[in-house]
Amino acid sequence: MKKKIEKYTVEELTNDLINSQVDVNEISLTKANQRDAFKAALKKHPRLLRKVSDENAAHFIKFALNEDYEYFTCLKREQYTDELVQLYLQKRLQAEAQKQQASDAPAAKKFSFNQTLDEKLLLQYSYVTPEKEELYYFDKELQVPLALKSSFKIQLKLLKTIKFIEKIDIEPAQLGENRICAVLSDLLSNPYKEYLSKFIESKNIGYYTLCSSISDLENGLKKEFDKVFDDYGIEVKALTVKQIAIPKDMQYKLEDQAFQIRQRRVDVEADAEFAKKSLENYEAKLSLEEKYPNATHTLTEYEKDLALKRYLIKTGKMEEEKIDHSIAIKQKVEQQDSTIEKSDIVPDIEPKKNSFKQMFFTLMFAFAIIAFIVMGTAGVGAGFIMLAVGAALFGTVGAICRDKFQDAPVEIAADDDSESEEVQQ
Repeated sequence: MKKKIEKYTVEELTNDLINSQVDVNEISLTKANQRDAFKAALKKHPRLLRKVSDENAAHFIKFALNEDYEYFTCLKREQYTDELVQLYLQKRLQAEAQKQQASDAPAAKKFSFNQTLDEKLLLQYSYVTPEKEELYYFDKELQVPLALKSSFKIQLKLLKTIKFIEKIDIEPAQLGENRICAVLSDLLSNPYKEYLSKFIESKNIGYYTLCSSISDLENGLKKEFDKVFDDYGIEVKALTVKQIAIPKDMQYKLEDQAFQIRQRRVDVEADAEFAKKSLENYEAKLSLEEKYPNATHTLTEYEKDLALKRYLIKTGKMEEEKIDHSIAIKQKVEQQDSTIEKSDIVPDIEPKKNSFKQMFFTLMFAFAIIAFIVMGTAGVGAGFIMLAVGAALFGTVGAICRDKFQDAPVEIAADDDSESEEVQQ
């Protein structure tokens, strides 16, 4: 007669469980000694879990997985349930996360997880466009080819775990963090690029408009991924676009193109402003014609040149220079107005002094003083001789240069001439 299980020691019950002397379904995990014997037997013989009956499977296997998630690899395929697979994944992902935190140089975190209230796994994955896999398209706004590099964060609720592993055709023992990230990247990459390309084309937008349409893009992507993950037993809970950018070498090209567009807009606005100033100028001339109908009005040379230049620009035969013509017209008018004002006033100008005449008489006076001094010192005869020589010398110079003794005449414009010039202008 067999001994009752309650009377077994832990060592005896462990050996009997391993040797199949005691059926694993006969023990109770509520008893401490039987629970300890079951744990010890699993360490030596993990395939003991395959002998657990269906009615005890949830309780016994769940207890075993809480002890060590690797026991899951010893189960039969018929023993898999969504609850057990979820528990296995949770325990395995937790163990891998602890190892990564304990390492000296933890990698950048692209994947994380937590558990929802209904004990389902909520996976969070950050997708970044792989190198040399950017989305290339022709930007219709900037008229340049561009490449988009983007990243987004997606939250996935694992509703049917068995359906997920069957769809990707993989053993649960291989379903760790790295494998999950690889699967999610493959599932997200192509649908994302296809939808983003269609979104840009259908909206007929460029890079800058796309950046301001992130909300519409997120909603559309979430609906697109709902269709993709529905076959895998996964629900898309949320999606957030983190960044949409272009490579640095293309940023310079984009900035240059944007500058040219702004410059063309400034040129158009300047041309419109110049046309407005020209119209005001011609309206002013028209008012002068109405005020003085009998006066002769002609275009200035500057206005003729300007009219010819604008004609050449409009016909495409000449590129417009970056000149503010309105300022030039204003300066020209102010210059003409000041000329008219000056011509109306006749200034009192004194005759210009004759420098030759002043120098001649100064030298002659100095020579006479020297002759008188000689007369007092050397003798009267010597003084008279010197005076005679000086008189002859200065007389000859005066006769030769008599034209230089006259002052320069002052020319004053007549009143009639100034008045006619004002009317003509």
